[in-house]
Amino acid sequence: MAFKLNDSKLQQAEFMKRAQIYAIAVMLLSFHFLSAQHVLYSPVIDSRYTSHLEVAGKTSDYYWVLKEKEQSSKRSVLLQQGFEVCDARLNLVRTVPPFTIPDIALKEYLVAGGNCFDRLLILKDDNKTIISLQRFSEDGSSVNNVKTLFSFPFNESGNSFLLVRSEDKRKILLLCFEAVAESSPKLHAILFNENWEQLFYKTYHHPNITQPMIQDDFTSYPAENFNSCPVQLANNGQWLMASPSRTSNNFLLLHFCDDDNSFSYKEIKLLPNTQFDDAALSVNNETGEAF
Repeated sequence: MAFKLNDSKLQQAEFMKRAQIYAIAVMLLSFHFLSAQHVLYSPVIDSRYTSHLEVAGKTSDYYWVLKEKEQSSKRSVLLQQGFEVCDARLNLVRTVPPFTIPDIALKEYLVAGGNCFDRLLILKDDNKTIISLQRFSEDGSSVNNVKTLFSFPFNESGNSFLLVRSEDKRKILLLCFEAVAESSPKLHAILFNENWEQLFYKTYHHPNITQPMIQDDFTSYPAENFNSCPVQLANNGQWLMASPSRTSNNFLLLHFCDDDNSFSYKEIKLLPNTQFDDAALSVNNETGEAF
């Protein structure tokens, strides 16, 4: 028996037909966009004699890849490092000749800048701790001689240091938490500009100052503004640090100015069932506010 659809059924059928056409069109467009995407691959990096390989940073249009291997000697095991420098399309541009990390090295920071690549070494030397710098050009074609930036008149472990960089990458803060017997640590703060010229050196000794975190890898990188780091450096040189309270389960927010040795702090109460590690600190350089 023949029958005729009413208007509502005709409209429903027309809607379903258009929906099917739309779905097919979306799928075809999606396939087109997916086929238009490209993935870049670097040339094969020879890792036969490499025990560790990682991307160390990007300078201008160049990617730096760190290569490490251990060398055994009669007295100790030494670490040898080298770099592969690739262009924006991951074509190998240059291989930086390998170098051996001295056995007096406590920690190394790799800092990728806009037009250079820096190695900051913290070295133990008798009763001193030396901060030295080696700077490479952006493509690794030239390298400056190692120079000493600062010297502390005491020995400390590499884990007593923290390196933080501002959002605009124009300021770098090096912190050292010097151990003091039966007391809170003595905090040493050195602020550099992007060329590692010292802007200030200050010391703080207060019962409420504790080291909030450890950058425990020998080869480390500066904490950036996008990291969930309890130390944040503002573009103007002022900085904040959140650390566990020594008298309660809460944490303290400390504000350090760039013009003198003063600082202020405020106790921040944690919500129930939360810990200090759950707290995150960030700085808005446009509004001058912290969260």
